[in-house]
Amino acid sequence: MKLLKFSVHDEITELEVDIKSIKFIRKTLEKLCDKKGLNQLECVCNWTLEGYEINCYGFTEGGDTIRNTHVLPPYGDVLPIIQLYGCIFMVAVNGNKIRDLHIFEYAMLHYLNDDGDDSDDGDDGDDGGDME
Repeated sequence: MKLLKFSVHDEITELEVDIKSIKFIRKTLEKLCDKKGLNQLECVCNWTLEGYEINCYGFTEGGDTIRNTHVLPPYGDVLPIIQLYGCIFMVAVNGNKIRDLHIFEYAMLHYLNDDGDDSDDGDDGDDGGDME
């Protein structure tokens, strides 16, 4: 089964992992994590894509040195306001079965949930013209 791992520096890796059951997912993911937060790894949010769920696993407590810089995709109309620490994992689930998740599918999730609003690009709308 393939899943995605994001390092604290937002480097993405597609990993091949042998997971027998979804109930052992956290234990398996923690073994794959080289930088861990202060609490237990947990499923912090999820998205639906083409009939299956993409679950995000991460640590919600930690220090600044292991703050993860990855920006999660929007969830509906809002960005998830979750600060994660250490490794972040994305796992695709269909029912109770884990399925492969590829980088291109995660990219599609970002694309489909992007509302096209570039309002945070630093452009204040001032084109330099005088208003007098």
